[in-house]
Amino acid sequence: MLFIPVIPLERKRVLDECPSCTRHGVMSLMEWETLKAEQLAKALAAVKASPDDAEAAIRLHGALVAFGQPGEAKKLGDRMRERFAQDARTQVYLASISESEVVTGSAASALPPRRVRLWPTFAAAAAIAGGVIMALVAVFGSNYYISQHRSLHLVNGLNQAVSVNVAGRGSVTVGRQGWRERELPEGAYRATVRGAVTQTVDFVVAAHYFDRWL
Repeated sequence: MLFIPVIPLERKRVLDECPSCTRHGVMSLMEWETLKAEQLAKALAAVKASPDDAEAAIRLHGALVAFGQPGEAKKLGDRMRERFAQDARTQVYLASISESEVVTGSAASALPPRRVRLWPTFAAAAAIAGGVIMALVAVFGSNYYISQHRSLHLVNGLNQAVSVNVAGRGSVTVGRQGWRERELPEGAYRATVRGAVTQTVDFVVAAHYFDRWL
């Protein structure tokens, strides 16, 4: 009797592969595309709703970088540099990534090929430096994006719906024995609960730098 194993194949998205040890994360390609479409649409909608909001523009730019859209990120960065010329935070943010090939979409190396390779050579040093810069921008950009899109879970264990108002972030109604999810940037907040109970709650949304990827 012969057994032939049948292994279902699925397309995956490789995340942050290390060129040295090849360690990396994976995600279903379908899930990745869905997540990318949702987050980019949400960030774009925020910019369209508030075109003069520098913070919204930074979040959209970070999303484009995080989801591998270098061409669109460069176009947006050029517009941000002009539109928010007097905004210090925007200019500092753009300055930290303007030279990266992740954003500019330029070739991996602009140096001509050489038949004789000496180690160390300027070309090798430039390639290493470029790789380090690309990795740092990808890490910082994705980490910043995550810090601005944290999930807040509102759970109602009562038999009556309640209204939860997070100062500066609007209100949401949570049904009886139900729950809702809101997206917030990291920071300190005050929430006011009304309905079956009336209560004010102060809370902080925060995470250590490396914990944001967990």
